[in-house]
Amino acid sequence: MPTDPAPDAPAPSPPPGPTPPGAVLLDMDGTLVATEPLWSEVIAALAAAHDARWDPEVDDPRLVGMLVPDLVDLLRGRGVRATPEELTDALVTGVADLIGTRPPWRPGALDLLDALAGRGIPTALVTTSVRRHAHAVTAAAPSGALRVVVAAEDVAHHKPHPEAYQLALSRLGATAASAVALEDSVPGLRAALAADVTVLAVQPRTLLPDDVGCHLRLRRVGSLDEARVALGLG
Repeated sequence: MPTDPAPDAPAPSPPPGPTPPGAVLLDMDGTLVATEPLWSEVIAALAAAHDARWDPEVDDPRLVGMLVPDLVDLLRGRGVRATPEELTDALVTGVADLIGTRPPWRPGALDLLDALAGRGIPTALVTTSVRRHAHAVTAAAPSGALRVVVAAEDVAHHKPHPEAYQLALSRLGATAASAVALEDSVPGLRAALAADVTVLAVQPRTLLPDDVGCHLRLRRVGSLDEARVALGLG
């Protein structure tokens, strides 16, 4: 006598994904946004307005990593007729205005910020950029995505010193053990690791020294989309 086939066994449940962290600390330039083209645009406009010599193909590569006082000295040396104070304000204001009108988000940044805000995860922007630029980025971000800002003016010691990350944790009321930082540069990675935070290195092509690249609290990811998954945010 035929018998009814045994019911299909239930499909096994997928393994649980990573648990989202208690707080996320986000570097700004090179991680969430790419402001280098904006600086180039503002500098070229200032040079042109003063009939100063500026060749973007030759000069733009020199801008990477330069501080504002260095840029001011460079432009004044090229013939821009303005005081250091006037030129500093023109540079900072010009870049802040461009961030506000067309924020240069890196691929995956808005999806990541949306996911963090949707989960209610406390987040901080931790940057060596000036406060005006940091606030221009937070104003363009999804509502509630970046609750705390630690900018250049907030600390006595910049990255790779851990002060900025320690201050961000304090302002969020979070512990280092519960937090994850996203960084792209070696000084930033060193700063976050020195603050005892777990770190996702989001620029896979950055060459890392052994003491950073082999650190037990550091993981490399290929993009901000990969970082979102690694954070347990889908």
